Amino acid sequence: MSIVRISSCNLFLAAFALSVASAADISGTWVAKTENPMMGEVEYVYELKVDASGKITGTQRMPFGDSPIIDGKFNGNDFELTVQQEFFGNLSNVTVKGTIEGETLKITPAMPGPRPGPGSGGAPGGGPGFPPGGPPPGAAPQGGPGRGRGFSSGPLTFRRGTPTPSYRAPSVDYTALSKVELPPRTSHPTA
Repeated sequence: MSIVRISSCNLFLAAFALSVASAADISGTWVAKTENPMMGEVEYVYELKVDASGKITGTQRMPFGDSPIIDGKFNGNDFELTVQQEFFGNLSNVTVKGTIEGETLKITPAMPGPRPGPGSGGAPGGGPGFPPGGPPPGAAPQGGPGRGRGFSSGPLTFRRGTPTPSYRAPSVDYTALSKVELPPRTSHPTA
């Protein structure tokens, strides 16, 4: 009877070790490219790190900026990433879901911008960056070419690789910058 318990325990430990080993398999740089009608070829990059416990961290890199991956976890071949994004000075955490499929990752990238509000079908206040009441007449709806899902309408296939060199300025951590006091405003006499 104790041999059966030991075998069951060993089997459980082996399964756990295998799941942690497969979790470590996605560490590295993953690249996907897609065509965008306004920008041509667009490149998305995920630089992932998986620690011994299976926690995922790293960076999401897109043409319009980089965002840190502050947390992530596995559920079999599926995983979730928590990406911290900045949009006009406001930080928000966005959940990105992905799946391991053989030698590729299927990920729907998180786009910057206001997050959809509860029950609104759009961003808080009526849409992506629009005031309460919704977008002005003629503006692109959410998912249109102006922002958000206009870049990626679904999961992209990522492969291990080297990203195209970027010539844009590196990201700035605005929370780490010191505050600067501006001098009081003086009025100038008018002539």
